[in-house]
Amino acid sequence: MIPVGSAPACDAARHRAAFIDRSDRARVVVSGADRASYLQGLLTNDIVALKAGPGCYWRYSRAQGRMIADVLRLRARRRHPADDGRAVKETVLAKLDQFIFSEDVQLGDVTDTFAQIGIVGPGAAAIVAAMLSGPSADEAGALGEHGNLRAAWNGDPVIVTRINRRG
Repeated sequence: MIPVGSAPACDAARHRAAFIDRSDRARVVVSGADRASYLQGLLTNDIVALKAGPGCYWRYSRAQGRMIADVLRLRARRRHPADDGRAVKETVLAKLDQFIFSEDVQLGDVTDTFAQIGIVGPGAAAIVAAMLSGPSADEAGALGEHGNLRAAWNGDPVIVTRINRRG
């Protein structure tokens, strides 16, 4: 794999696979019994309808419609992990916290707890499957947009997510 950023990397991303450093993304987790209904009232997508496995893209906007954050949200059994840009992490956490009243909702910043990378290109599913214990290349390749599955890398748990932001 070749890191994205150079002409050979662009060629690799188009024809084989390339690595993208996603350390610029923040990771926030929303947990608690009321997390889905709480997020449903604040975000631009149908959070309540999601089952464990698929995810969705959403925007967090001000009442006037101006975007605060561009976020990918996953649904886990007990939590809703989300990622957005590090530059808006504190704003997102503060805004989300502002609307917790009596709901059973907890917010957490897990940016430094988890790493995030991207592997893009037509060979990405096979590379991901070869690196991880758990999914086959067919399972990784069959994930729908924003779909995710659990696996292990060197014995540590990971979440594999399919995102087509790079084409």
